[in-house]
Amino acid sequence: EPTCPDCHNGYCHEGNTGNGTCTCTTPGWWGPFCNTECPGGAATACSGHGVCDDGATGFGNCTCEAGYYGADCSQTCLPSAGNPCNGHGTCDDGNLGTGLCTCDYSDTAGYWAGALCADCELGWWDTACG
Repeated sequence: EPTCPDCHNGYCHEGNTGNGTCTCTTPGWWGPFCNTECPGGAATACSGHGVCDDGATGFGNCTCEAGYYGADCSQTCLPSAGNPCNGHGTCDDGNLGTGLCTCDYSDTAGYWAGALCADCELGWWDTACG
């Protein structure tokens, strides 16, 4: 008969039909004993801006919403998560992201520059930088 570990935020499968493993029942906790908090804390996993790979077989990694980055999704792409890179580029978001902008550079999207893609590339002008 399998013996059970201390399943902190879940329950153990024990007895003749159990296998002695934990099932996490409280969101925001992960690991074989359900005793490791997700980044950002169990109550606000991934800082409320992502989804944690929780549970007994999870790895505790966050998948951030668009416009957020960092291991705990607490960092915001600038100038805001809803308008990253001023709408003229792509923010390097996600749990492994840097928050840096890659500005649009094409005939259709315009030729943008600057840390937040708010300026026209040299030689381009007007409101669309095109």
